Amino acid sequence: MSGILLTKDSTPVIGWIAVVLGQIMEWIFDLLNLIGIPNIGLAIIIFTIVVYSLMLPLTIKQQKFSKLSNKMNPELQAIQAYDVWQEKKLYGKVSMGVVRTTYIIDEQGNIEKVMPKVKPDTNAAEILDYLAKK
Repeated sequence: MSGILLTKDSTPVIGWIAVVLGQIMEWIFDLLNLIGIPNIGLAIIIFTIVVYSLMLPLTIKQQKFSKLSNKMNPELQAIQAYDVWQEKKLYGKVSMGVVRTTYIIDEQGNIEKVMPKVKPDTNAAEILDYLAKK
């Protein structure tokens, strides 16, 4: 049973991938035929095992990324809730990032004061001054 190229497609990327996968499937079938087992079902099973083995590293990476995303989710929610993901300018280059902002929150959880564009070396003193005047 020669020439069982399984899939052909005329689209550029999908067609190329389909031809390569079809060739691999055909090689597996020819190898089984050489050892006296011309069984397309067994060729499909072996092909599936080969494809899953090749996809395993990507699956592991995807699982790690998913776990990392779940860990970062509360931080991302806080960034969105306080609206600190904004445009930043550094040496004329505009990019998105977390801007330095201080929120003073009272005992009830309400925002009492917002201090935008704070500087790390003076921010602590500004907070102490505000709290002393309060």
